[in-house]
Amino acid sequence: MIRFLVAILAGILGAGLGLVAGWFVGEILARLFDVSCFEGACGYFVGLIAIVGGLVGLVAGPLIALVAGRRRAGGPAQADAAAPGRSGAKTAGQFVGAIAVTVALAAGGTWLYAWLGDDSLGGPNRAPPQLHYEIRFGAGTALPDRAAGVDVQLDTEKNQAWGDLFDDWNRRDGDRPMIAGFFELYFRARSRVLSVKLPEGPRYIFVLKLPRAPGHMAAYTDWHPADAVDEGGSAQPRAATGEEGVDIRYRVVYAGED
Repeated sequence: MIRFLVAILAGILGAGLGLVAGWFVGEILARLFDVSCFEGACGYFVGLIAIVGGLVGLVAGPLIALVAGRRRAGGPAQADAAAPGRSGAKTAGQFVGAIAVTVALAAGGTWLYAWLGDDSLGGPNRAPPQLHYEIRFGAGTALPDRAAGVDVQLDTEKNQAWGDLFDDWNRRDGDRPMIAGFFELYFRARSRVLSVKLPEGPRYIFVLKLPRAPGHMAAYTDWHPADAVDEGGSAQPRAATGEEGVDIRYRVVYAGED
């Protein structure tokens, strides 16, 4: 068992050293043979040599560890004099098993790294979720005749996006006009800030209270007042007083879950 574990560690170490060595060899060969870098050709060449080096190290590491372990134990004649064939088969089995376990660990580690580093929402075979919102203005506020006159933006630490309005974007809540639209949520994000500006008036800013990876929301949130107001010019946005009379509510919608 100890020899098997040592062989696995040797495979991991050998693969790592092989990758590094292959990378350096690839760099030298690319310069020696003047490999073109057009459309990244030289990078692909170096990467291929590095992969070959990693594979060589993956095979050589466990093989060296197992052979060295048998020699320290006195070789096959002393380790199993009655059945040398069985001893050799055992070593071969340990060799193949060590490589298989090393490959599985490498594949699992690569998948875990990709999964943890994946900031996308939705998944490879699923459309990204949408953020549906309604913004309610004070009574008497004049909305533009066309949707193009409404500027709605969503800012995160990953990207900035401009929203789309629904076909029936111009709505009312009693005597208060509303606009309604949506954003595609492509990324997980720690902060999401939505802002809206009509042709006349300041930009109203809302800090959305959503988790980094929000799930489907069956209903809209309660109404939330604006958090800040940007009057334009050189002045920084000011904190909203609550008397602006501009509110937002929203929900996250995944396709097929409504």
